[in-house]
Amino acid sequence: SSKSNVTIRNCNITNYFHGIFLIYGSYNTVKGNIVTNNTYGITLDRVFNSLVINNIASKNAGGYFVEDYSSGNYLLNNTAKANNYAFYVFQGSNNVFANNSLVNNGEQGIFLFMSHYNLLTNNIAKNNSGNGIALGYSTYNNITGNIIDKTPTGVSMTKGLNNVITNNKITNANDAIALTFSLYNIIANNIASNNTGHGIFLAGNSAELITDNIIANNVADNNQVIGIALGYSANNLIVNNSANNNHDYGINIIESHHNILANNVANKNQNGLFLYSHASYNTLINNIANNNKFYGIYIYFESPNNILIGNKANNNSYGIYLLGSNSNHLEGNVITNNSYGIYFQASISNNLTSNQFCPSSVYTDFNGFDLAKNSGRKNICDKPGEWNDVDTAGCTYKCVYLIGLPGDVNGDCTVNVLDLAGVGKTFGS
Repeated sequence: SSKSNVTIRNCNITNYFHGIFLIYGSYNTVKGNIVTNNTYGITLDRVFNSLVINNIASKNAGGYFVEDYSSGNYLLNNTAKANNYAFYVFQGSNNVFANNSLVNNGEQGIFLFMSHYNLLTNNIAKNNSGNGIALGYSTYNNITGNIIDKTPTGVSMTKGLNNVITNNKITNANDAIALTFSLYNIIANNIASNNTGHGIFLAGNSAELITDNIIANNVADNNQVIGIALGYSANNLIVNNSANNNHDYGINIIESHHNILANNVANKNQNGLFLYSHASYNTLINNIANNNKFYGIYIYFESPNNILIGNKANNNSYGIYLLGSNSNHLEGNVITNNSYGIYFQASISNNLTSNQFCPSSVYTDFNGFDLAKNSGRKNICDKPGEWNDVDTAGCTYKCVYLIGLPGDVNGDCTVNVLDLAGVGKTFGS
């Protein structure tokens, strides 16, 4: 204890309570040791600026412990296999965990509890019975570039604040990334695909919302439930994500308000974008929800006052479906080639402005039982059904209005990248 500048090297330590135990020291080195069948493998307790490198900890109750305000330590290129806990960090700060291998452990790969400003990078966590990386009551940690496979949750966080989760690859988990009751975190540039549950999942409850997080530039494809899901959330930004080929929903927002969803792609799911159960005052801008089996965008059950601008919902059974949801504003959306364009059921006082239904839906562009209880202006369609824009029979404009649209080289009534190559036939030919 209280020793500094000590090196412990190339030892084989087995069947002790502590394999290697450093306390109150600094500038120590623990290198190339093998610690097996101990209660605690390697422990740093109030240790500072020390190096733990190239060690193997196996079949211990705990592989590596960093605790009681230990700070400035580097744990590099270590192996933790077949322990209960691989790495347990309690009240540790400003430590670096890099290039470690965490395999076949009984609990979490790396568990940070009440720990702050740590860097976890380029670690591999596979086949652990607990979560790959778990944070509880921890702030300002950076989790980047890790590979996590075959674990209940890839990265889990409870009561976290201002953490950054970036550039991780998480596969074959239940949920790839799951945050509960956590604020001001950034989840960006991760691959959260091919999991048995959700790609990215944020949840609070009615008494405590999960708020002010950023979910950006992630790939959440081919998950067995939902690509990106938020429940009991507010003021989160979900932008530039891919949520394709998920079994149920691309992006699902439940009991949530004042979130912004922008420039996301949710294609080839059962349902693309789903706002459900008191999801209100959310803004959806420039999202793409195409080729989904049922609904492109679904606003369901008392979900009022949402704003949908510039979204594309094409080649779905229903482009946009509103059920039991009032007073939403839809403007400038492109809703084409669906079986049904937009459908209202028990939904009133919604406003539709300048939405485009060209090419038309298979059946009608406007459908449902409440068409007369909603209103619109400047919409463009050829199959209005019983819909009438204000002071107009049917839509204000027919699809022929779009022929000759500036920049629409291929005549598909939109201006997009396909026009650069002149792909497609002239509309109406």
